[in-house]
Amino acid sequence: ALLRQARESGIPIDTRSYNALILVKARIYGVQGVHEGMDEMKARGISPNVFTYFVLREAAILANDQRTASSALESINSLIQGDARSRAEDGNTSDADIHVPEKMADESHSIHHWKGYYAPSDDDDW
Repeated sequence: ALLRQARESGIPIDTRSYNALILVKARIYGVQGVHEGMDEMKARGISPNVFTYFVLREAAILANDQRTASSALESINSLIQGDARSRAEDGNTSDADIHVPEKMADESHSIHHWKGYYAPSDDDDW
């Protein structure tokens, strides 16, 4: 109803608008709510983005739905890889690009591996 009112008022509805709705639906209705929101989104010609699939994955994990969680992760990886490929083809790469490190074989090193992404340098405590 809220999105319908926004459309009637001339407010443009985009991926972010649907993501907000999907986030609320995930909290109230779980995986089914996310699927309903994504179905409506796609029916209106709006493509889900990485955040949309993060919400789906979170709802699936909370519902112990491994199949949906895995599928959402595959979609996230596909979108990230496609976006990186698109930027590289366009020559639009920079230090500000999103960097998603490869999963490390030894999980004990994963905290150190991420340290530079959250702290200004490897020497900083966090």
